[in-house]
Amino acid sequence: ILCNGNEQRITSCNKIIYSLEEGRQIYNEAEVAGVACNPASPTPEPTEEVCLPKPVGTGDMCVSGDIQLDENGMLEYCINGRWSVFCQLTHSEATVACRQLGHVTYTWGLPFEIKQSSSSTADKSLFEMITCTSSEKSLSDCNIQEGDCMKYCSTIMGLKCFVPEDCTDGAVQLVGGIEQAGRVEVCVNGVWGSVCSEGWDRTDALVVCIQMGFPKLEPIAYTADEFGVSTGPVVYSNVDCGGWENYLIECQKNNYLEITCSYATVAGVLCADDCNDGDIRLVGGETRSEGTVEICFDSLWGLIDEAGWGIADAVVICHELGFHDSTVDALLHSYYGKPNKAIHVGDVECYG
Repeated sequence: ILCNGNEQRITSCNKIIYSLEEGRQIYNEAEVAGVACNPASPTPEPTEEVCLPKPVGTGDMCVSGDIQLDENGMLEYCINGRWSVFCQLTHSEATVACRQLGHVTYTWGLPFEIKQSSSSTADKSLFEMITCTSSEKSLSDCNIQEGDCMKYCSTIMGLKCFVPEDCTDGAVQLVGGIEQAGRVEVCVNGVWGSVCSEGWDRTDALVVCIQMGFPKLEPIAYTADEFGVSTGPVVYSNVDCGGWENYLIECQKNNYLEITCSYATVAGVLCADDCNDGDIRLVGGETRSEGTVEICFDSLWGLIDEAGWGIADAVVICHELGFHDSTVDALLHSYYGKPNKAIHVGDVECYG
């Protein structure tokens, strides 16, 4: 190719045009041309979306205003007789959708991204946006902006609603850790939910520990996903306890209808045991002279790994607990049960 630079098109330059067969032979021997265009100022990427026309007329797939969840939890809304996905979904719209689906005792819904959209028109939304206040009975009562074109979605939204279980309102539990530590969950309207870590501190954690029966000793408060992300709703945020409360429900807080907290930033706690380093006790046996061995370190009761565990080790335990004139057995395989606690000690080697 030979150009002088004034041509408007490359085909206007002097050149040799090869046949298909010639081009294929030359390809194996030649390198190919490239170019780097460096404009004085960057050319902005186009921001205008191509308007994909909506279907004409009213469809007969569904009744306008109805909603449904597919097997993956993808939420769809019927508009003009056709099912449409959601490109975006806030907690307000999720709450209304759960209410419309029949969840009246506990309406809070968890929106989540279910998949990347494809080029299929089935993955385009037939409306621009649905905006709710969270008090509506159905999504058709919300503000619906239809728009002139089908909306391209970067992600498709799913929804999870929650069915009340057999738990007592205000009860607390620790999940994802050990007996003394875990993600804080509270029962609200029969549903176990997490606590947003915003504002969470040791005073709040202490009230949880007191409610669960642990001694009034300073706990550790966790403010991230130390014990995993929430698998349920986030029911409280901005918890503010004074330290005198016996139950978390007595503390100042925001409830789930006022929460926009991420389910990945939830509160956790580690409660202290009233024990000293090296203390020993037996649990799970029928009498006080038998059971799984627990040992205290850092104000936490923990366990002993059975690796290397033998008669001499068991003799020392019995003597330490005051059982000097007794026949000793060293039992393995969690014979008396395996409490949900950390293992503090392993490879014990005593001489008896």
